Amino acid sequence: MKLQRLNTLLGALLAPLAPGVLLVLLAAILGRPSEGLFMLLGSVMLTYPAMLVVGLPIHLAYSLLGLVRIWPYLIAGLFTGAIVGWVMNPVQSNWALTAFIGACGAVTSAAFWILIRPDRRMATHALAD
Repeated sequence: MKLQRLNTLLGALLAPLAPGVLLVLLAAILGRPSEGLFMLLGSVMLTYPAMLVVGLPIHLAYSLLGLVRIWPYLIAGLFTGAIVGWVMNPVQSNWALTAFIGACGAVTSAAFWILIRPDRRMATHALAD
């Protein structure tokens, strides 16, 4: 049980870095590394609060409901990111920014799922019972 909590904590600490790291790599490929670092900072400022306020409670709910596949996590991350993008500028919506931040949310949720692998955890519980 403690290993599961540690694994979830590790996933929550590392997964929000995933979109920022991808943006840094993309900026480096495009020859603009300083812009990549700026995007990493912006990404971290959005993804960690979203993970804490929305992502972890959704993970808890999914765990209680037995939703352990990657698809529910991707959908939750996409919608969470899109809502964050919309909240950033609700008066004059920028749909491209909203979609981009939604994609960053999906990347974060996929990274979280890959790090914690709740499907394997459920399979282990089934074998132990």
